Amino acid sequence: MLQYVDTFACSWSQESGNVVIHFMQKEPIVEEGTNNITEITNPVSSIIMNKDGANALFSLLQDVCKDGISCKDKPE
Repeated sequence: MLQYVDTFACSWSQESGNVVIHFMQKEPIVEEGTNNITEITNPVSSIIMNKDGANALFSLLQDVCKDGISCKDKPE
């Protein structure tokens, strides 16, 4: 199943060397009867990786982003 995420957070355990990545999705909430829109962040998924797995993911993401579209660019 594919899930759309628009934000993430990472943490690292110095003791175990594991990296945790939490993927989240921002959801706009319209208050009934008003024009007020608030935003909440819902957790989608979390993964725990050892140091070697995290370094491999980092390297892969660098390779994907170095040629062609920048990871910071948004598709048109």
